[in-house]
Amino acid sequence: MYWLKIGSTRNSVWQRIVEQNRQTSMPEDPKLLRIYHKPEMNIEEIEKNFHATLEAVGHERSAARRTKAGTEWFATTLEAIDAIAKLMSLEIERYEIGEVE
Repeated sequence: MYWLKIGSTRNSVWQRIVEQNRQTSMPEDPKLLRIYHKPEMNIEEIEKNFHATLEAVGHERSAARRTKAGTEWFATTLEAIDAIAKLMSLEIERYEIGEVE
């Protein structure tokens, strides 16, 4: 398992990554691994369902509620989040460059 950020944006994904990197002060550059989407989706509802499902199956969630790092970080795997996306009928864009080893 790895700490992966599971979050949504209505703006450019790449712009959001740059913003997050500045806010969280992570020691490493962020890597985009997946984008999940479908036409006519409710972004907030999908994000909420992703988070609830990961918590329900015991994937640890960041407790950083009072820091800029946020609570969208989960100790999980790409296989787990891909499976959740498939259950929600989301299209999966995979970015293999920078894949977690």
